Amino acid sequence: MIVRIEKEKTREIYNRHPDLVIFTRDPVSDRIARSLFPNLKIFCMPDFVLSLNTPVNENSICERNKKREVNVMICFRGDTQSAIPLEAKNRLLSLLKMNDYKYFHYETLLDHPIRISQQAKTVDQVLNKFIDSDAVITDRLHGLIFAIQMKLGKI
Repeated sequence: MIVRIEKEKTREIYNRHPDLVIFTRDPVSDRIARSLFPNLKIFCMPDFVLSLNTPVNENSICERNKKREVNVMICFRGDTQSAIPLEAKNRLLSLLKMNDYKYFHYETLLDHPIRISQQAKTVDQVLNKFIDSDAVITDRLHGLIFAIQMKLGKI
């Protein structure tokens, strides 16, 4: 009941603003938005990680697992929206150093829009960074999705 009331309030408020533009992240959200807000401009702008449909290269994973040295990717948000306090991040890095883990930093947030024609290439470039890792420590949804896709250890 409450959900229906909130949905109707949202529909009423949004539809009162004909200049409002909505961007959705996937086809399901796009369909819902179009049904709720028929008078608004709605664009489906899929997240590039959702375009990942290339199979994982099992040979790369096997080669990675043969290494003796553990290579950890640190994939934290580089902005103020990170849920992990700086002090906790620094403690984590200190623990990695104390235990002689090799690690590197990588940010999945790109500083430019990705053209549709470049999505597959961009995803491949990002995946190659993950292939070089044995484990990922992340506060990013994309970092987690890529780590799962690449069958990496993840925190």
